[in-house]
Amino acid sequence: MALTIEQAIQDYLEDQRSHHRRPKTLEWHENALRLFQHYLLNEHQCLLLCQITEAQVHGWVAFLSQMPSARGLLRQTSTVESYARSVRAFCQWLVRRKGLHATPFAHLALPKLETRMLHPLTPEEWECLLLACRSARKTDLLAERATVRNRAILWLLFDTGMRVSEFCELRLSDVDRDYEERCQSLFFARKLCAAVSSDRGRAVHPPGTAGLPRSVHQQALPAPHRSGAHTATR
Repeated sequence: MALTIEQAIQDYLEDQRSHHRRPKTLEWHENALRLFQHYLLNEHQCLLLCQITEAQVHGWVAFLSQMPSARGLLRQTSTVESYARSVRAFCQWLVRRKGLHATPFAHLALPKLETRMLHPLTPEEWECLLLACRSARKTDLLAERATVRNRAILWLLFDTGMRVSEFCELRLSDVDRDYEERCQSLFFARKLCAAVSSDRGRAVHPPGTAGLPRSVHQQALPAPHRSGAHTATR
């Protein structure tokens, strides 16, 4: 019996869950696949995988670019390209699972993304953001706590480069409260090992240092032992 598009989408999403894909990733794939499914059904009365053609895929990509979204706005090229990549991955998965003989995306060029130059924040703009964290109307303890919280959010996003969705998923259990203590211990351990290495003529490493950033390891070393550092010779 021929496999329906609906069943294939369900199987694909379940396979993605079994590979521990992030909820946002799964949500994005499902949105793209549902748009594809609805287009095939409404425009071509297509229900089965074996009925999908390259012409229909080309038509769907053009449809995404020309038809407004649910918010009444035309989709950006990056959105169309991302949706197309999601459905292409779905079709390639079906080929590997023998659900399709060949992918209908074989001869389709994805929309070309426009190169955008990102505008980095100037020091003045960053200071304005930090100042905006403080309430202009309230000065009580709760307002002060909110200011500290908002500035901490800005600094965390700035220092780590994480996405807003990743930040919103953070929990207290994600915080390594022993990190600073371990870094301090590593600092002194590395200094001791550096001294021992000089005496023995070979490198000695402290135990338990796996998983700490390379920058922490380098900060713990005297300057001549850091990667890329050179000692002056006479």
